[in-house]
Amino acid sequence: LRSHEVHRCRRAGLPVVLSTIYLDRSYRLAWAGDPRFFLRLYRRSREVLRLAAVAAHGPLRVATAASSFLARDLELLAAYEAADLLLPNSSGEAEAIARDLRVATPCHLVPNAVDPGRLLAAEGPPSGRRDVLYVGRIEPHKNQLGVIEALRGSGLSLVIVGSEHPHHSAYARRCYKAGAGQVTFFANTDVVGIHYARARVHLLPS
Repeated sequence: LRSHEVHRCRRAGLPVVLSTIYLDRSYRLAWAGDPRFFLRLYRRSREVLRLAAVAAHGPLRVATAASSFLARDLELLAAYEAADLLLPNSSGEAEAIARDLRVATPCHLVPNAVDPGRLLAAEGPPSGRRDVLYVGRIEPHKNQLGVIEALRGSGLSLVIVGSEHPHHSAYARRCYKAGAGQVTFFANTDVVGIHYARARVHLLPS
């Protein structure tokens, strides 16, 4: 997303509505019983590690990397502020946008949708369910590799349903290699209801 694209639409007299898919970028690390503390700490540690990795190349490289983090957030802020309406998936996402970016653009919640017909038609008896299921596109953000490693040696049957992310083929190959002999992969999600019907539990450790 680029703010200049939003401004180009505005200059043309076109309304701009953005689906945000916003990830909390706050660096406020106060615990206060908020479980998001750990997620923020993880994100901050990733950026610190990236800065440490370029430190050996001199202060200019460090400054360049640090400025890229700031530029990313400023670009997002400019795009969101220039839009007419934002479409977050949840109230928590809308609150994070307002809290972290101080954006005044109005929001309208649009939860992620699902076609219940694809699931209900394939319901099966709970007694016949045996698999551990993970449904999601294969990419680092979805953490399939973590699931595979966590269940290694458990004796549980893991089924992963989802296509490869086009920008993360190397990550998908790592998943296939790590899951060889213990994980069944399905790229076709058209019959996902059948997999849900066979599953004893669904994991979502994104």
